Amino acid sequence: MNESYRPCRTLMVSLYLLCGCAANDATDATVTPDVDSASHDTSSTAADVGPTEYRDSMPPSRPDSGETPTPIFLNTSEGIALIEPAFFEPVFSAEQPFIQPAEGVCDQSLQFEPEPEFNGFWFSIETLGCDHGTAKTTLKQAIRAGQLLVVRFFHFTIVRGDGDWALTLAIGNDPEQAETVHQVTRSVPAPTNVIRSEWIAERNYSAGETLWWNARNHGLNSWSIMSLTAFNPSEACELTDQMCSSQPNCTFLGECAVTAECRCKPREDTHCAKSKLCELYGLCGALNNRCIAIDDASCAASIHCEDDGLCAKSGEECLATTELFCLESLVCINGGKCTPQDGHCIAATDADCEGSQICQQNGQCSALHGTCLAANDEDCADSAGCKYDNQCSAVDGLCVTL
Repeated sequence: MNESYRPCRTLMVSLYLLCGCAANDATDATVTPDVDSASHDTSSTAADVGPTEYRDSMPPSRPDSGETPTPIFLNTSEGIALIEPAFFEPVFSAEQPFIQPAEGVCDQSLQFEPEPEFNGFWFSIETLGCDHGTAKTTLKQAIRAGQLLVVRFFHFTIVRGDGDWALTLAIGNDPEQAETVHQVTRSVPAPTNVIRSEWIAERNYSAGETLWWNARNHGLNSWSIMSLTAFNPSEACELTDQMCSSQPNCTFLGECAVTAECRCKPREDTHCAKSKLCELYGLCGALNNRCIAIDDASCAASIHCEDDGLCAKSGEECLATTELFCLESLVCINGGKCTPQDGHCIAATDADCEGSQICQQNGQCSALHGTCLAANDEDCADSAGCKYDNQCSAVDGLCVTL
């Protein structure tokens, strides 16, 4: 079973760096790293889970031809937002475009939620005990053949599991006729990461058509979709450093300079040091046109050190490497995730959960899948939710009113 950990966090510091990107995703294209970029020591520890930049993966039905792709140039950092992530809705039936595993459609241990961020919403699928989930929304704008389409996903650290995991997009109102348009696959292990993936639209799609999103993995994971954006390719690159530095992703992700591939990326340490990636996650240095952790001090000064115990540099990210980091974090006090495992704080035992606010308030007092859940009615019985709101019955890990 794969495990990715989604640290508990307060609303004000939740991943707001990932929002407001729908109209500014020229920074979202995945490109081959620039070997001339700034160099930092990225030596690994046992908790290191690898690099934070990946190459696109297309649907299996469209294998790589082996030919060198024609460069895709842009003349603007402003894209056309194709979706509103807050408007996704879960799909619990078999009427969807994706082949279901042998165990069938998940209807338990699966959570969907739109979450408010700094400048908008992103939508997440938390699979918990189930290994796949599907959500759908509608296209707010038409897609034209030949447009560059850019999708942005986010996931937390994935440290164990057999085989790859996949995020797949399909378009079409009839689930039996919907066409798979893009798929991103990643191998385990994989670090906390913003995934930027792009492809060229092969045909036209109408505004109002259904967009389907499926997350397939190996168990407890959290996946989020931030944006899907269209760009009209240009005959020559007209992006400038000034255009990159004036768009929100410069502030959010340090993507403040234009590269040879005609994309906005972090090129210098100062770009990352001034970004929300540094403030939130301690990713304060530039390497191969991306932001990475460069020292323990930057990790310790980050918001997610206080919130989630991610206080020490490990490889290219900040992780929880000691029990003390977890015990002093808000994710332990509030969520019962007090034990370090594979670089993140988890609920390893019921004792972790029993002293937490989520147990006292919500009755989530049993450790399951690395998080605190309500395993039975006894967990709910002593909670404030049972006492004041009659939420005394445990259903799918939560205390509810029956």
